[in-house]
Amino acid sequence: MSNEYNQLPNPQSGEVQAAVSNALAEEKKKKRKKRLIILAVVIAVIVVIGILSSGGKDNGKTVESIDGKPASTQSANAETDPAEEPTEGELKVKPGNAVSSDELKISFISCDTNSKNANKYVKPDKGNKLVRAEFKFENISDSDVILNNIECYADDKKCDTYYGADDDASPTLESVSPGRSFDAVIYFQVPEDSKVIEFEYEDNLWNGEKTVFVAE
Repeated sequence: MSNEYNQLPNPQSGEVQAAVSNALAEEKKKKRKKRLIILAVVIAVIVVIGILSSGGKDNGKTVESIDGKPASTQSANAETDPAEEPTEGELKVKPGNAVSSDELKISFISCDTNSKNANKYVKPDKGNKLVRAEFKFENISDSDVILNNIECYADDKKCDTYYGADDDASPTLESVSPGRSFDAVIYFQVPEDSKVIEFEYEDNLWNGEKTVFVAE
């Protein structure tokens, strides 16, 4: 009996410690593989959603005047055309025109680059003026659409949103049902000497495609 007991491995021996270490290492490998598989599945789902959200192709956008006429017929002068050719995924649209994609029709109704609608208790910062832009978002798809944020740049510098106006109606994260619309009114404060004021709307969060609306 004593001989059999002596033949059992000592818990403190190197063999036992090596076996325990190997078992722990093997368990860690299995957990790591599971995490990698889960991560791969999550990435695959995100990619699929991105493809579906973009319709599996470039979202071809068309521009027309709000009254339904082609934007290109508004002027024969390229410098004053209501819309410019897309560059690196960006389309530039001027007031009085609408841009349509697979999901949305966005009408750039008006833009006041020196609005007087500031709340008397909340004035724009010193040296800034108020810009008011009005848009209409129409869901022309067969499913609900979540609207993204609109950002403002004055001479390529990002500007702060102004929240003091009574008719402010931000489109951010608004849900629009198929066949319905949302009227958005947004305000920004920009430097008084700004020369070029633009609003950026991100059409697709996955590929960074944007539409740029140019103030006049």
